[in-house]
Amino acid sequence: MPARVLGRLLTLSAGSAPAGDAGRSPRAIPEPDAAAMRDLIRESAYWIGVPADPGHTDDGTAVVRLSVLPRPWHPGRKPPERVDRTATLDLRRGTWELTPQI
Repeated sequence: MPARVLGRLLTLSAGSAPAGDAGRSPRAIPEPDAAAMRDLIRESAYWIGVPADPGHTDDGTAVVRLSVLPRPWHPGRKPPERVDRTATLDLRRGTWELTPQI
């Protein structure tokens, strides 16, 4: 169940990211692979996702920058500047790619 919740939250974040003329409603956006979400949860129990700024999403992709947190995030706290993974949704193909950041 936690992997499905994380996948749904990532999907909603991607749906809120500007995506040029290829934007879709969150219902039309596919969820990421559950196995990939389970891998993220195994790595850390606490993640935060921040949609990329509009300058990075005009090519038919929605990008969400994911950061590991040492403890649960609370409203009012700034997300970390460090990015641990980039989740990229290709809106035309309906596929997700999770890329580790070095």
